[in-house]
Amino acid sequence: MKAVYLAQVTLGKYRYFIGDLWDQYGEEAWMGVWKEVYRCAQNIQGDIVNELKNITDLNTQFSVPMFLDGIENPEEAHAALGAAFDDPAVTELTIHNIGDSEAMLGLLITAFRKKTGDATFLVFLMD
Repeated sequence: MKAVYLAQVTLGKYRYFIGDLWDQYGEEAWMGVWKEVYRCAQNIQGDIVNELKNITDLNTQFSVPMFLDGIENPEEAHAALGAAFDDPAVTELTIHNIGDSEAMLGLLITAFRKKTGDATFLVFLMD
């Protein structure tokens, strides 16, 4: 999938997830922290947990510990992340910062599988 199209689809999932709040607070608020912070090279076996931990972006460094470890049974969650995003069929993987530029911050992970045309999206948003 072309990077531009993948970014558009990912942004569409973000808008869908935010729902009516997108219009209530305005696009400027939700796009303030929108930023691709990671893109995995195609056809490279991933390790999503370590990839997340190694992102140097400040907002991401704030979100990742809450996302990976601020939950019950983090080992199970890490295994589930690996099953979804470390799949050898994944040909493109991106991670974006999301939030409302004030109280909410999070991540949106997108994995695309070229052979099947399937995509997996995971949204994490905290306040």
